[in-house]
Amino acid sequence: MDSRSLDDLQRWFQTVVTHPAGVSDAATELNDFLTASSQQSAEDRVTVYARSYWARLLECLREEHPLVRAAVGDAAFDALAVGYLQACPSKSYTLAQLGERFAAYLAEHRPDDDFSAAVVELARLERNINEVFDLAGGETLGFLGPDDLAAVPVGSRADVRLAPLPTFRLLSFEHDVNDWYTRLRAAASEVQLPARRPSHVALSRREFIIRRHPLSAIQAALLHAIVDGTPLGDAIAIAVEQHPADLEELAASLENWFAAWAAAGFFQGIAP
Repeated sequence: MDSRSLDDLQRWFQTVVTHPAGVSDAATELNDFLTASSQQSAEDRVTVYARSYWARLLECLREEHPLVRAAVGDAAFDALAVGYLQACPSKSYTLAQLGERFAAYLAEHRPDDDFSAAVVELARLERNINEVFDLAGGETLGFLGPDDLAAVPVGSRADVRLAPLPTFRLLSFEHDVNDWYTRLRAAASEVQLPARRPSHVALSRREFIIRRHPLSAIQAALLHAIVDGTPLGDAIAIAVEQHPADLEELAASLENWFAAWAAAGFFQGIAP
């Protein structure tokens, strides 16, 4: 074995072990860095570590997307995951970022059918849930309290802007993925295609518990405007303009919506 620095050896070993094409394609200088043992070739010795590395990445994706796995089956999921890991190898020090492009990868490579489209949306939902779990939230940043809006003079409330928490996510889908998510959790063998209808769901976290909140179309429009930094009065006008048929629903329920959303941990407070 050539005399190389420890740094050279470590960099070479990392490159070989993590190479998407495998040890045989990556280890062009294998015998310069490593010798054979009495029972294994130099390539075999490195392959042990490479297999363990890729097995760990695969296990991470399985843990992050248990319901996608339940929907498509173990064998199909593993094939998709291996393809993803080869196309989008890990480049972060933390495995929390490993699956950040998984849904996009599935979208690019899926067959053109409803089931595959729904699986992509399910992967998006699972990824967002995992991200919300790890972010700083109201437990440390604070929550909008029930008295915060009440303290604003009535004549000024239309100009108020609400600051969403980092743990608040607003998602829209072409399928009723939230309902499918619930059914898959209740029965892992449930693979029936979810209903194809526009659906909206908000994610929030309070006391480190993540909850999913189904939304009507006008609720989603209102929250989208608020997230964009629109003052409350203008946000309400935008939602009504987009969904005029739901005006009565909004007028009758607006106060209750905001009370429920604040209690669920959507907002950090009133923006400056």
